[in-house]
Amino acid sequence: MSSGVIRIRKKCMFLPILIDVKDNCWIALTGLIFFGVIYLLLNRQQLFKPYLIPLTWIDRKIQLIPWAIWVYISVYPVLMLSFISINEIIQVNQTVYAFVFLLLVSGITFFFFPTTIVRSEFESSDLSGKVLALFRKLDKPQNCLPSLHASCTVLFLLATFDVEVFRFYGMLLWSLALLWSTMATKQHYFWDVLAGVLLGGLAYVLFFCWMVYE
Repeated sequence: MSSGVIRIRKKCMFLPILIDVKDNCWIALTGLIFFGVIYLLLNRQQLFKPYLIPLTWIDRKIQLIPWAIWVYISVYPVLMLSFISINEIIQVNQTVYAFVFLLLVSGITFFFFPTTIVRSEFESSDLSGKVLALFRKLDKPQNCLPSLHASCTVLFLLATFDVEVFRFYGMLLWSLALLWSTMATKQHYFWDVLAGVLLGGLAYVLFFCWMVYE
């Protein structure tokens, strides 16, 4: 299994190999916990007035769909399993460095340039509606831009490009559904998702294409 979709020959930056393949499981669990702690802290502690992200025509077209929450929360098991399944030491380290980069850039943005959105109200007594309502209680409408759901999804999608064709296309279909779910649950607006997609692509280029690991 080779890594890297975009072939950039000139690689002038070096990073040390810190993680072994056998550490995948505990690294995935540690990453999930670290992600949750950083996100929730910044979600509740803001020193600056958040900027209200404007609606686009795309946001107006996509209606609130409570059952989309199941697609939205699938990001956690899917990405954890994707990371655990990596069996190349270089790709493990590429992914860890890129993930830390995503958290660092997003955390700085959330802290110094906080954003917020207006969430659509809804009434639903079924299980999907209850889960979405619970998720909204845990996750305030802040830390919106960039969308970490979008950035992490794009990063892992690009990382699977040359693993095997069926896995990539399966990941592509799931990624598109996940990006849609971020707006169908009204957890994010279009600008949040776009920023997340670009950040995920940048992380991929930096750590999968430009860096040399030794």
